[in-house]
Amino acid sequence: MKFKFQKPLTGIEIDGTFVKMVQVIKEKKNWRLIYWKSIPLPSDVLELSYKEENIMDPILFRDTIQEVLKPTKTRVSRIGLSLPNEIIKVTIHRFNGLKESEAKIEQLIRWKEKSSLPFPIEKAKVSTSTFTHKDTGERSYLTAIAFSDVITDYEMHFKRLKINPESIHPSGINQINFYISRLGSSGITAFLGLFEKYFTFFVFEDSQLIFFRGKRRSFSFVHFLQEIDMTIELFKRDYPNKEIERLSFGSQVGLSQDLEQELKEYTYMDFTVLDENEIIMTDSGLDEHGKKIDIAYYASAIGAAQSLAG
Repeated sequence: MKFKFQKPLTGIEIDGTFVKMVQVIKEKKNWRLIYWKSIPLPSDVLELSYKEENIMDPILFRDTIQEVLKPTKTRVSRIGLSLPNEIIKVTIHRFNGLKESEAKIEQLIRWKEKSSLPFPIEKAKVSTSTFTHKDTGERSYLTAIAFSDVITDYEMHFKRLKINPESIHPSGINQINFYISRLGSSGITAFLGLFEKYFTFFVFEDSQLIFFRGKRRSFSFVHFLQEIDMTIELFKRDYPNKEIERLSFGSQVGLSQDLEQELKEYTYMDFTVLDENEIIMTDSGLDEHGKKIDIAYYASAIGAAQSLAG
């Protein structure tokens, strides 16, 4: 009998204050988390910007990446990378009945985005995920747009360490990729993803993405709740005849009892805090210091690693 060795897939998330690294293995229909580590990123290393290069201290940046990868048992040459939400614009573009090539769709998106970007459209890096709606034939494109100089700067420093960032997405997209298998495949489901300084809001109808908003999170709890209310109102304005049936929640910064209680106040929809332990298994569930791992904290890094599986 031959045993096939499966090389771990590596994901790294950079969120401005920490570098998080995970390694995962695909086992039949399940995933297993075999390694995880988080290292603080000194405050003067990155200056997050949508239109200017972010890395202020290249040597310290590369040293931190090397440090987070140091204990891994296998040589890492390729990674899935999550970059801060704040430096990549994510939006939805919809087209009715178009059957154009990917190149043509990207050209149309560039034309629509031209006046909204703070840099020349020729310097934009565009990636899309496609969703086709069964009833209308409308095609939605979840679109990530970044300044190519910003992305290239990150890529260059990884490549200097002989590491290839094969898949690059904002943390919000990698987070939803981690949770999406537990959102349900029927009805209208919303997902609220929470980060320290950002939140995302996705709405799916029968597994088809119909709405997205990403927004900087207010430091005020009251203002944050108001922003969630406004986001839900925006959905209702765009889709006046559709009602959200379920609201699922994932947070990389924990969930306070106050926030959980406030979200439960949306009585017209079911509220679910997703259980990450149902999505991915761990070898021991304990970190190197004997503490229980908070899988949600690593959700975007895990999603980045999973993206390498194709």
